[in-house]
Amino acid sequence: MIYKTLLLTFLLLFTACGDNGKKDIRVINTLSEQNITTPKVIKKTITIYIHGYSKSGYNQQGVYGNINHDIVIDNLAEFTNLPTMQNYDENSTHILAVTPYYGNQAPEYYTEQDLADIEAVTKTYGGGIPRYATIIAKFAKHVMKESGADQLNIVSASMGSLVTRWLIEKDIEQLASQKKIKKWLSIEGVIRGNYAASNSMLMGLVDPIEKQHIDTKHMDYEWINKNLEGTSASHPNYKDIQMGFISSTHDKDGALDTLLAINGQLQPNDGVQLLKDTKFSTTPNHTPTYTHFYQDHLGIKDDKGAWAGVATFLSSKKRVKITLLSAQASDLHEHINWLNKKAEIVFESEVSSSKVYEHFGIDESISERIVAGGALNLIKYKNENESKIVGQVIFNDFVLEDENELSVKITGYELDKYAIYGVREPSFKSSKASLGTVELNIPLENATIEVFGQDWSGVVKVEVLP
Repeated sequence: MIYKTLLLTFLLLFTACGDNGKKDIRVINTLSEQNITTPKVIKKTITIYIHGYSKSGYNQQGVYGNINHDIVIDNLAEFTNLPTMQNYDENSTHILAVTPYYGNQAPEYYTEQDLADIEAVTKTYGGGIPRYATIIAKFAKHVMKESGADQLNIVSASMGSLVTRWLIEKDIEQLASQKKIKKWLSIEGVIRGNYAASNSMLMGLVDPIEKQHIDTKHMDYEWINKNLEGTSASHPNYKDIQMGFISSTHDKDGALDTLLAINGQLQPNDGVQLLKDTKFSTTPNHTPTYTHFYQDHLGIKDDKGAWAGVATFLSSKKRVKITLLSAQASDLHEHINWLNKKAEIVFESEVSSSKVYEHFGIDESISERIVAGGALNLIKYKNENESKIVGQVIFNDFVLEDENELSVKITGYELDKYAIYGVREPSFKSSKASLGTVELNIPLENATIEVFGQDWSGVVKVEVLP
């Protein structure tokens, strides 16, 4: 039965991955009027990985908030060659850390006030997200003090991103207001809630099998909208934090797609999270990075391109945005008539980097926006040789400091039948016709570039952002 598959899938909700940086940042200030240079100012950074949901985590036994190991942080340490809290030394300028926020026993460093804070937040909210955020914030202060770190980066996965959001917006331990948090990268994050946890029909079916606990209740849209502020990064506590979002668009098992189809609203998703719920909407004063991969919710942890993206986000100051501004189709691959008035065209893209291969040995895409993911802009053409505004971001992220160009592949497709795009022309199966592929190395300098495919051409804009 269809609901059996849905229930089995959503009872396993969440858990993703994290990643981290490679180079420490050294700031040199030159006193030109005296023609001398000050000593290098080295800021020590702690990057904390905040894990995702565990089905039985809410009633887990053991110590929370202690310095711990995790397969993600251990893999990250190996990948970036950065030390963890277990093996750093006084010369370390970037250290990795992780702690469980599940558990029922306080760590040894807790004061009476810490214990009182945990008791109070648990009593007020029943535990869940506010309790976990308080545990993480206290852990952050502890490891910063112990290591002598000046600033904090956060890499969060799945429900860990909702924990992070609460920590920042509620200014737990004044980490945000004191400007300790420099970067936050969310991976497959429960930023704006979770569709399945917010679906009363599904939760009603799950409840008799397994009573829903505090974690799933706190991922409900209604609870989040009541207790947190909005769906954008407009909260003042985000002002000084560089944010980034890594999201995926492959529902490998099809369970969430099925639930969406039942409700008549197919949307891009990763099998657990709707794409729109994994990131904030943009605001004029805050521009997070956005990177897509064609992976499912758990598969992202094995995507080496995503690992390279996290390392670069945390280590680099060089940010690039590439946009397909407009496109002209010389052959619509569609018979236009009074019944079929327009051709529906999308533009798929993949980005790779020779420097990422040179630094990390990774040749996988560092950004991919795939037709099947359903997240491409659907452009409707009425006539051949008609030029249309596309406005689709191909890449919007940090690159390695020595990166001078990115390899970009763009393919145009005319869709005949594709439910997730709402294209339902008479056909027995989903189909698409290629308009040709453009492959080029794009220099990373402000410019507009004309590109030419077999049956289409377009204009690409490159921006090196401050």
